[in-house]
Amino acid sequence: MTANPIPVASTTSQNEPTGHMSTSIGTPTPNSASELLRKLGIPQADLRRATGLSRSTISRLCARGEWPAFNADPARNAIEDYLARRGLTVEQRQEVMQALQKKSAPSISYTDGA
Repeated sequence: MTANPIPVASTTSQNEPTGHMSTSIGTPTPNSASELLRKLGIPQADLRRATGLSRSTISRLCARGEWPAFNADPARNAIEDYLARRGLTVEQRQEVMQALQKKSAPSISYTDGA
């Protein structure tokens, strides 16, 4: 009778990439709306409360430029109105709205480790 082989622990954890590609989805870029709002002193929580949009909607909007599938125009108008009430200049409001329009693709890096 042969002995069962002893399992050997893997040297890589499940969280480490095992292939040639790694992705980062939803990570704000330095020029993202999240970063811009932070720089202007506007917390996402204030934006959420003022516009009535959900926390997840504001998060997706700021991080990836994902507007709601329904009622995007009222959401856009509510955000613009809030920014004006906060006292942002026309240029600042345009910069924020442009940042909110950007859909950032996942960053993908390829390595030669095979």
